[in-house]
Amino acid sequence: MKRNITALLTAMALLMSCSTLPVLAEEISDAPLTDEPLPATVAETLPPMEEEFRQDGLIITIYTPYGYGTKYAAIPGVEQNAESVTIPASFQDIPIRDIVTGALCSTSLKEILVAEDQQYYTSKDGVLFDAEGSTLKVYPLGKTGTYSVPEGTETLGTYAFSAPDDYKGLTEVTLPESLRTIAPHAFRTERHPDHRAPGDDRRDRCADIQPL
Repeated sequence: MKRNITALLTAMALLMSCSTLPVLAEEISDAPLTDEPLPATVAETLPPMEEEFRQDGLIITIYTPYGYGTKYAAIPGVEQNAESVTIPASFQDIPIRDIVTGALCSTSLKEILVAEDQQYYTSKDGVLFDAEGSTLKVYPLGKTGTYSVPEGTETLGTYAFSAPDDYKGLTEVTLPESLRTIAPHAFRTERHPDHRAPGDDRRDRCADIQPL
């Protein structure tokens, strides 16, 4: 008798739980599609999507966070032996706002130009600056000889003159009176991959500068 009552209660519980499934399915199927991001608990289970493209010497990546949501474009590098690149305003109608640190560090690159409608960067004499022209972002390492940072520049950005350890193309940099800040590692060098010593694969040439 006790066994029959237990079985009956189990069957009733199953029946009650199953009876909610059609209602739940109806609620899901009737839910409108929106552009709202997925809940964090769901989004965290989805990997970000990356699509890589190449255009006029640039490598452009389109990211989709967690495979869902607003896409954004960035520049993570340049093609080998590219001598001149132009930073576009957008790619596939997606604004380009970010250039990955070190992305334009190429000894072949002689000039970095910027499209007229690009809102976040500008170019002065082939050198990349921020939109206001007050921060030098990247010096193209293929531009050899001496260089005078233009007056009005207030900051040398991180890795602005980053170069391989054996780089000898740029021999002298003249700084303007307007300069206020040299960001960490602005003159950082990196050893050739075949000559890295354990724990000593990078050094910062700022450490070599002696106070006057």
